[in-house]
Amino acid sequence: MNLLAYILLNGLLAFFVYEDFKHRAISAWALAAVLIVSVLYSANSIALAEIRYNSLYIILFLSVQVGLLELYYFLKRKRLKSVINEMIGIGDILFLFAIAPLFSPIQYIFSYIAGLIFVLIAYALIRQWLSLTIPLAGLYSIYLMLLLLAGRIMQHPWCTDIETYTVLNRYL
Repeated sequence: MNLLAYILLNGLLAFFVYEDFKHRAISAWALAAVLIVSVLYSANSIALAEIRYNSLYIILFLSVQVGLLELYYFLKRKRLKSVINEMIGIGDILFLFAIAPLFSPIQYIFSYIAGLIFVLIAYALIRQWLSLTIPLAGLYSIYLMLLLLAGRIMQHPWCTDIETYTVLNRYL
């Protein structure tokens, strides 16, 4: 089941890459499919109650991020105008919500920061072939496929913090 979920998840992520680069949008059905497959993939490592608990914390984290982004642009522009679909697409935000079950909260924060750095570097390298907008979900999907491959090779479930605490305690 884990191998099937891994293959399905990578197929959906590859579809996001294609769709986001070509249409600058991602499908709602594909977002729902990623959410379902993410839960199935993580359910092989941890209980559904823990997946729900982790996902709620991650959604809270992302909601605070979006709220702070809205506040920043409100203070900067001195007028209330949503940044969603103007500065960042709703599909990008929903994509970040949909992959939440794949991670524990600590793993998500680390991978979120690393993923955004990856997106910025990748966009800087390929921007001459793209329009002015950053295909966040597409580039983040490439990063996530690489992360899942690394996790598969190292046999590391990203939805648990046991290995993270071990590594952090070793180096801190």
